[in-house]
Amino acid sequence: MDMQVNIEKTKTLHVRAQDETTPTSRDEAIAACNYRCPCPHLNCDFQSVTKRGMKIHADRCEWRDEFEVGSIAGHRGPTVARQYLANQVERLWERA
Repeated sequence: MDMQVNIEKTKTLHVRAQDETTPTSRDEAIAACNYRCPCPHLNCDFQSVTKRGMKIHADRCEWRDEFEVGSIAGHRGPTVARQYLANQVERLWERA
């Protein structure tokens, strides 16, 4: 028994021969990425093709909770778990 495929009804099954593709180079992949992580940290070099992908990364980025502190007013606790009271705290970047 042979399988018969109705081409007009087929939407997701690849029933025709597909064109061969070449592997994507790193430069081509970087050129396709329109969105970069907005955090100012130099170690985060995440890039994304879609805005949604960038928002997902920005919410999970390990550098998302970095702040710039104007001055330290005080501290408490041992040196291994010290807590600081800071003045003029400013988030370095806004979450997406």
